[in-house]
Amino acid sequence: MTDERLNKHAAAEHLSKTVHVSPRTLDAWRREDRGPRSHKVEGRVFWFKSDLDQWLAASLLNSSRGGMR
Repeated sequence: MTDERLNKHAAAEHLSKTVHVSPRTLDAWRREDRGPRSHKVEGRVFWFKSDLDQWLAASLLNSSRGGMR
């Protein structure tokens, strides 16, 4: 797999380019089974960059209002 794996801090930094997300927010979302898909292997939690981008795109699409003027 060639997709970039990001730890909690890098994932939060990546998302924060568009919306403010802290590493603590990612922790809370994991506990609540919300937010972007995450993975855990051998005790290490990570996010794929493509999963973060897909989640962000879907969230922005679901929250958009109005139309073109």
